Amino acid sequence: MIKYLLFIGLVLFEVSCKPAQEENKTVEQPASVQNQILIFGSSDCDHCTDFMAALDSMGLQYTFNDVNGNEANKQQMFDKVKEFNFTEYIQLPVVIVNNKHFLAGPSADTIPTILAK
Repeated sequence: MIKYLLFIGLVLFEVSCKPAQEENKTVEQPASVQNQILIFGSSDCDHCTDFMAALDSMGLQYTFNDVNGNEANKQQMFDKVKEFNFTEYIQLPVVIVNNKHFLAGPSADTIPTILAK
């Protein structure tokens, strides 16, 4: 039974670096939170580094938390997944915009549109 529960837990929190369809969840937050981009990813992930390079080219500032080998960052990412009630497959990078938009495996092109909301 314990092996089965562990397997289910691992499947639910499987982290992939493959680019994928963007998943977007929204949570209402105070208007005082503006233009904050929080990224959870891996410095070894091509999609993550390409995403950050695209944000750099747009002149957008962000905070990057490398989850590769950093249990505190990984746990913070999982806490955000739970906070946003995200139940889909997690793909890197995981991006939180203005603490109200949750995206998993997004295209950087979507970030300016979300910031404008």
